[in-house]
Amino acid sequence: MLLRTLTSGIDTNIRYMPILRELQRLGTYENLLEVGSGSEGIARYLNHRITGADIEFSEPIHPNLLPVQLTGTTLPFADDSFDVVVSTDMLEHVPPKDRPTAVAELARVCRRSLFLAVPVGKASEAHDKKIDALYFRKNGVRHPFLIEHVQYGLPDADDIKQTILSAFGARGKSAFIRQIKNYNLSVREWEARAWLNPSTVSQRLFSYSRVFSLFDSALSFGECYRVIFFVDLRPLRRQ
Repeated sequence: MLLRTLTSGIDTNIRYMPILRELQRLGTYENLLEVGSGSEGIARYLNHRITGADIEFSEPIHPNLLPVQLTGTTLPFADDSFDVVVSTDMLEHVPPKDRPTAVAELARVCRRSLFLAVPVGKASEAHDKKIDALYFRKNGVRHPFLIEHVQYGLPDADDIKQTILSAFGARGKSAFIRQIKNYNLSVREWEARAWLNPSTVSQRLFSYSRVFSLFDSALSFGECYRVIFFVDLRPLRRQ
């Protein structure tokens, strides 16, 4: 785990570390789906194979990931197909009008637990616009991921929570939700500036700073970039 963490980006580690701890808390589970996995996602941290769903996959694909290509918001899986469903930094890439459908699909295929990490709020939206402008000044083009962040805007945390509750309620399930803040905005901006600075010193600092992502809880103070929702499911009691 330590080696895998030190070879990943800081932001990537910080959003996955709390989810990995939750997986340890769950203990055994039959299968796991990550929606928006890309070619690695959470698979790089695990010792078993998972299913990853995304609209495209770049090579090489991690050996622990079974890729399933998506063509829209509908997931090509049966209801209640996966014990655990994970999705990190995916929902902000979906147009706002389609976000409830995307969450409903996560709920539909989820049998036991959903872990959903999402950048949220106006402060994070302003942060993305700032990093988008910095990237453009340095490279002359916009970062492909940030384009959709800026174009679609970031969702509101309370809206997401209500959408989750509604999605599972419509399926006759009661969703017990815990949520945590993830990655302080000021620290994340420092990381982005170090990443974009071509100087040798900055690049070394950026590389060495990966070790700090082992302490993700300590870096998730004050105003944070994203929220992670931990959702445990139980059937609703019929009267």
